[in-house]
Amino acid sequence: MDYQLLMAWPARQSGASIVLPLPTGWIGITTSAEVGRAARAHPVLSGSCGPVLVVPGDPVHWVFLAEAGSDPLAVSLAPPGVGLLRPPHEVLLPPSETGFGRVRWANPPLANQRWLPTSTSVLRAIHEVLRRQWRFPDGRSLPSTGSPGAAMTPAEHPVQRPVVNFP
Repeated sequence: MDYQLLMAWPARQSGASIVLPLPTGWIGITTSAEVGRAARAHPVLSGSCGPVLVVPGDPVHWVFLAEAGSDPLAVSLAPPGVGLLRPPHEVLLPPSETGFGRVRWANPPLANQRWLPTSTSVLRAIHEVLRRQWRFPDGRSLPSTGSPGAAMTPAEHPVQRPVVNFP
C-alpha cells in the first residue's frame, strides 16, 4: 500500500520496513491484543474505530491511531498497561516485519475515510473494557466511569484505604 498516495500520510521506506513518523496532532494508543480486540468492538468506537495496527512481539500489542485531541487531561489519565506514542515517535506499518513476525492491520485505513477517531473516544472504550474485566475479590465489577477521568464518588472508588488513627 502506498500510504503517501492513498492516505496522505508521511510514511517512508526504511530498509525493508515502512515507517510512519506520527504527525503533529496524532497519537498512538497501545494496549494488549486482548484489550484492543474488545475496545475495537466497544459501542463507543462502533463504526468509527479508525486504523488499528497489530504489532507482533512478546506480547503482541495493538496500536490505535487517533487524533491527539484538545483535552490533555483525558490523555494523561491513560490506565495502566496503556501506552501513549506522541510525535516524533514512529510506528511500523504493514507489511513491515519485526523479529516476531509481520505487522498487520486489525482495522485498516480507508482511502475514503481519512479522519481518525479522537484519543478521548479510544481511551473511553479502553477504560470501559478494563472496567468490565476488573473484579473485586467478591466478584463485583467497577461502576461505569462514563469517560476517561470522570470523577467517582468515594463509595465507587475501587481502592479503599484504611483509616489510620495516630495517638
